[in-house]
Amino acid sequence: MLIVSFLLPHLPLPTPHSLARPSPSQACYLKAIETRPDFAVAWSNLGCVFNAQQEIWLAIHHFEKAVALDPNFLDAYINLGNVLKEARIFDR
Repeated sequence: MLIVSFLLPHLPLPTPHSLARPSPSQACYLKAIETRPDFAVAWSNLGCVFNAQQEIWLAIHHFEKAVALDPNFLDAYINLGNVLKEARIFDR
């Protein structure tokens, strides 16, 4: 993560607050992922939560995981593309 941060210094790293105490929606999606680790929709929805919290790297990670789990999940691709565009990451 530090290497990526060095390459793209305009993007913030995850904050300790976002990782320490999950919101109710984060807790719900985390429980769904714990129950079914292959549930691409939960990974993508958690990415949306992180994106709304401006936790860009966490959002990207969760969208990429959703796409890896379900290559036909169009919403995950759209969400990933939108966050990468907003973050000005054009090499992925």
